[in-house]
Amino acid sequence: MLSQSMIVRGGGIIIIQRYGRLLINALRITKEVVIGRTNPTFARRLLAAGSKQKFTVPVRPLLFVTSYSLFSSKEKKKESPEITKMADEGVKSLSETIQHADQLFDENNFQEAYDLLQKYPAQETYEVKWRLARVTFSLSKPQPSPRKEELVREAFRYAEEALKLNDGDFASHKWYSILLDAKSSLDGIKERVTQLETVKKHMQRAPNFYSMNHLMLAKTYQALKQAEKAKEFMTLAASVAVLNEDDKQCKEEATKLLKKM
Repeated sequence: MLSQSMIVRGGGIIIIQRYGRLLINALRITKEVVIGRTNPTFARRLLAAGSKQKFTVPVRPLLFVTSYSLFSSKEKKKESPEITKMADEGVKSLSETIQHADQLFDENNFQEAYDLLQKYPAQETYEVKWRLARVTFSLSKPQPSPRKEELVREAFRYAEEALKLNDGDFASHKWYSILLDAKSSLDGIKERVTQLETVKKHMQRAPNFYSMNHLMLAKTYQALKQAEKAKEFMTLAASVAVLNEDDKQCKEEATKLLKKM
């Protein structure tokens, strides 16, 4: 059973951890050495030894020092679980933030989702960046100029940063293509046509289940004068199942455009 003893030395208190019968003996001998001047028994042993005979302190007290050092190192290692706990809380905080932001976005509470993501301390995080691109673009839709243009360009910056952080995920390509097309539209027809191939490349790397992908690809092929491809994707966009506001807008626009093709 682990216990503690104290030795008074020079007015200070040294906390000594004692473990087992072997350390009890070491403690007894070490105590004699440390406070020998006030210990009559120790003084008599020293006088009996004579001036020519050297009094030798047993080696066993070294075990005591080793024991103390060992327990001290164990005390230091107690920091490790705290560091691990802090790291876990950081991951949990990110997980909770994006889960809450997704819920707010699905409920069309775009401003609240935007504010929540902006408050997250680690802004250079991929999961935060592409969600900022998405929600900022959604905020831009009902806005009049010039606020609309400001938000579109802000959203594009987030999409560009997200793509740099992770170009292996579909969301980065999806929102980069959408926002590149939206931004280039602000810069004139020439710029939009110039960016069409890039838009198409990133759109093709995003998954097909997103309804706006079909509509945007249809428009891209239409601008590139590839009528058959344009009609193929326009038909897909017009037949999409309506699950949210984007699906509704996509279906309505594609249906109108399809009639003109």
